[in-house]
Amino acid sequence: MHRKLKILLVLQTPWGTSLGMSKVHYELKRAYEDMGHQVDYLDASKIYPKGDKLIYHLLGFKNHQERILDFLKDNAHKYDVIDANQRCIPYSKESFGFKGRLIFRSHGLFPLYRIAEQHPIYKRIENSLNEKRQKSLVKSLGELKRYIMRPPGEWALWDSIKYADIVHVLNKAEYEYLKLYGVDETKLKLVPNGLDDEYIENGKENINSISDRTEISFVGSWTFRKGIDFLPEIIDRSRGSVSNFNLLGTGGNKDSILKKNQ
Repeated sequence: MHRKLKILLVLQTPWGTSLGMSKVHYELKRAYEDMGHQVDYLDASKIYPKGDKLIYHLLGFKNHQERILDFLKDNAHKYDVIDANQRCIPYSKESFGFKGRLIFRSHGLFPLYRIAEQHPIYKRIENSLNEKRQKSLVKSLGELKRYIMRPPGEWALWDSIKYADIVHVLNKAEYEYLKLYGVDETKLKLVPNGLDDEYIENGKENINSISDRTEISFVGSWTFRKGIDFLPEIIDRSRGSVSNFNLLGTGGNKDSILKKNQ
């Protein structure tokens, strides 16, 4: 009989299913609990109980890694496994008194994103869209805010990998990239994200129920990299021949999405 474990999930995004990163941990919690394990989580709302505000960054308050470390110093000893989103725990287990297994969980490695963004096709699309964009004070202020509140640098990624016992990767590209850069192959575990049987069966039922009409679904965060700049044109060209548009896992509310596409 398998030993029942106490597991802590650590993520810097809000708990729930509205964001891809959060949804993975949300589903993992359910899967772990179905196996009989006890699961807790530390998410954005617990890391920043008063919200992650710009003023905190301007005043040099603790970032989310430092806040996570404070929590771990008080609580890590209660757990057998800590399953953490990439860049969340760039510290050695000894620094917070943990003797269990520490897992680094990839949600897409940013160094690989940057490599992909150098592809000629991507650069051509990016340049074309930049020519269409009109610069405004509001957009400039928004860019400044995002710069100030930007996530930590690459050190947090590489230190999180360095100190982890297990480094989860999503695909062969990530596996080969980390192996090339000297990550011990015995630490690397390739496990693609996927849908559980319940979602697959529900999807089959939905497909059968809408077979007499056409739908378009956008899946992913509401960003340029995921193609939001093309959606208004797709909608305009498809109007009249498409019965419904689905926006899944955008991470944004209805008002902000509509505003971006007016």
